[in-house]
Amino acid sequence: MNQKDFEKHVHEAIKWVATEHKFFDDLSVDLQLLKRDIALAQEKSEVRDIKRALGDFRYIGKAEKRFNNHEKHVEDFLNKLREHELTVSGSVHEIQQFLERLHTEAANLIKDSSFFEGKIKELLLHLRDEIKDHEIEQAQATLMEVERLIEDAEKWIAALPVDLKRAKRVVQEADVDKSADEYKDPNLEDFRNLHTLEQIKGLMATHNMYYLRIWQREENSGVSGLFGNPNKKEGGAAIQVWFDPKRKIMQIDYAQLITNPAFSGPIFPRHYNPQWRSKYPSFRAYLTHFLEIIDDAVQRKSSENVSGRLEREGVV
Repeated sequence: MNQKDFEKHVHEAIKWVATEHKFFDDLSVDLQLLKRDIALAQEKSEVRDIKRALGDFRYIGKAEKRFNNHEKHVEDFLNKLREHELTVSGSVHEIQQFLERLHTEAANLIKDSSFFEGKIKELLLHLRDEIKDHEIEQAQATLMEVERLIEDAEKWIAALPVDLKRAKRVVQEADVDKSADEYKDPNLEDFRNLHTLEQIKGLMATHNMYYLRIWQREENSGVSGLFGNPNKKEGGAAIQVWFDPKRKIMQIDYAQLITNPAFSGPIFPRHYNPQWRSKYPSFRAYLTHFLEIIDDAVQRKSSENVSGRLEREGVV
């Protein structure tokens, strides 16, 4: 199989799955319903009427469900693609390369959908806060931003079955990409941003934490999981990283790992106040050092008492 045929098969397969897979039908329908709700909300002059027009922000839950099933959607795509592409011929190595490329492209499709949905959800969460504070002008401005992003997402979905290059250009040119630095939240301090929570989850995973779960509730958001037993057969100690909106601080709660003497003694929650930034310039830096200290103790790289070391190194 030459490179030209290879690329042709990949593009045809991805365009086919974008046409046939229920994921895109569901996403398209949900965006159309949200667009209708946004249009109704823009006609309102009272914040309570905006909330009612948006169906109490039902779209947020749908977006979260799609986000949390990220890997399942990729596997569903691959299963459909394998069924569709059974006639592709070539050497074992070429077929393996082909399947690996399909996995990459399928993951990219889900990533791009999450890109749009994440920003839409972030704006809806801001809108919900504006409604609580009765800020009608800001709410109307946010509604316009959401409407523009929905239009970009619809252009992307429409382009997928026709021209993948055009679809990728839509993502690159969308407003969501122009605010990428803000959207990615390099300091990891916007806990309403799903990408922030995903980054925190990834950071915890790189420090050998497991069974990690993102949670978002109206009162707070965060990431929870376990640490302490890499084989995961004996459970472990619980940990959660979350934002306290009342005190406007990030908090890390973690349990005592009773099988490890470095965790002996009292265990206290750790707090980061973004208003002070005394020793650590960002929550990312603070959290990273906290995780390093915990991981050093778990991996027996350090026998120093964890609470004592955290205090000594300013992770208070």
